[in-house]
Amino acid sequence: MKNSKNTSSLLKNKFFFLGMTISIVFFIIMELSWPYTFLKDDNINQFLPVILEGMKQLFSGVLPVFNQFQATGLPILEYGTYNVLYPPMILSYLISNYFFKNVFYTIEIFVLLHILLAYLFTYLFLVCRGANKSIAMMGSISFVFSGYVIAATSSWYYVIPTAVFLPLILYLNHKIMAHDKEIKIYVILGVVRGLYFYAGNTQFFIYSLFFEFFYVFLSYYKQNRS
Repeated sequence: MKNSKNTSSLLKNKFFFLGMTISIVFFIIMELSWPYTFLKDDNINQFLPVILEGMKQLFSGVLPVFNQFQATGLPILEYGTYNVLYPPMILSYLISNYFFKNVFYTIEIFVLLHILLAYLFTYLFLVCRGANKSIAMMGSISFVFSGYVIAATSSWYYVIPTAVFLPLILYLNHKIMAHDKEIKIYVILGVVRGLYFYAGNTQFFIYSLFFEFFYVFLSYYKQNRS
C-alpha cells in the first residue's frame, strides 16, 4: 500500500516530470550540437562493432561467444565488457535496426534510455533521503549530466548503466534499513544486481558493490550511534 502511494505521488509530481522533460531536452540539444554524441573513441572503434556482431549472432539463434572477424578471433562473452545479453542493449539494437533502420543509433538510444532511468532512480533516492522535490530534481539532473558521466559515456558506453544502478541499489538498501522487510524488496535487489552484472565491463559492477557496502556500513554505524 505504501509503495502504491509513493508511485501515485511520483506520477502527480510536477518537479519530477519537469526534470524528466529537461533531461530529454538536454539530450536532444547534445545530439543536434554534436551528432552521435556517444559514438566516440572506443565506442565506435571497438565496442559498437563487436556489439553489432554479437546481436547478429544472437538474432540468428547463436549464443554470441566468439567474434571471428577480429585478429584470429576474439571472445565476446568471456571478457565481460560487451553487454550483448543485457536487455536494454538488445532493445536499443531492435529500435535502431528495425525502427530507424540505422544501427549506428544503437548506443545513442541505449544512452537515452539510461539517462531517463538514471534520473528516475536518482530522484527517488534523493527524495527518500529527505531532499525536497525541487532539490531532488536539480540534484538528479546535475548527476546524470555531470561532466564525467557524459564525457566518459561518449567513449565507454558501459559508464552510463552505473548512473542507473548505483542510486537504485542504494535506494533499495535504504528501504531495507528503514525497516521495509517485505521479501519482494530483497528479490528486487537481487534481480537488480544480477541485471547490472550484464550491463558491460564488470569492473564497474564490482566498484559499485564496494560503494554499496560502505553506504550500508556507514548508515548502520550512524543509526547505532544515534
